Amino acid sequence: PISTPSVPTLPLFMELETTYSANRKQAGNMFDVFAKKTVDISSFKIHTLLTDTLPISIYTRDGSWENYDKDPSQWQLVATINAECKGYGEPTIVSSPLLTPTRITKGSTKAFYLTFEVPEMLYHYSTEHVTGTVFSEDSSLQILTGVGKAGLFGATYPTRQMNGALVYYVV
Repeated sequence: PISTPSVPTLPLFMELETTYSANRKQAGNMFDVFAKKTVDISSFKIHTLLTDTLPISIYTRDGSWENYDKDPSQWQLVATINAECKGYGEPTIVSSPLLTPTRITKGSTKAFYLTFEVPEMLYHYSTEHVTGTVFSEDSSLQILTGVGKAGLFGATYPTRQMNGALVYYVV
């Protein structure tokens, strides 16, 4: 019998968007993601006024960001990569071979902190979606309203929703 080579199965990438309606900006945004299914977060989309290539750092921690927003020792740096910023109204893709997927197991929460060195990350402030409430969800994930961050682990501004999306696949 003739054997045919097997074709690798590629993951089906999904995207969960929050909003691109921006009314505030700062250096970064911290937010929680709750997994309804086990997923790997492979990349992000963000929103900025910038049209340059700038470094962006991605941090994560198991559990929520709450009570750890000013303590870098409680966070793991996933990667610092150069993002080709697309400007207002266009998603800036935050992806690189240096950005290894981040797993979130079913029923758990993982915090993310995306930050520039300059205060140019756009986000949305709203009293309707307070910090810790679900802003966006699908059958696999929930993205909770987080906080804006000044500087690296600097001042915290509550009720700020990340503008952008998470790109992921179900494991």
